[in-house]
Amino acid sequence: MTQIVKGIAESICLEYIDLRDNLFEEAGFVELVKAMKVTRACKVLKLQGLKINKNMCDILSSFFKHRECKIEEVSLHEAELDNEIFD
Repeated sequence: MTQIVKGIAESICLEYIDLRDNLFEEAGFVELVKAMKVTRACKVLKLQGLKINKNMCDILSSFFKHRECKIEEVSLHEAELDNEIFD
């Protein structure tokens, strides 16, 4: 995961990230979002089938609110969202 995150952070043209049906620990997900903040190139983010807890959702939300975020499309189809998110 470290090498993937490093590659994303160093990319200047990675517009499409497809992470469908992957298993991420929270720490890896946090590093991934940090890398996307650095590159600022991603426009499409596919997260289908991912298990997302409240903290991960908060981190992702913070990224989307970032003034330089260029995300135009997010797919959460069949993502497993923690019930805590909806409280």
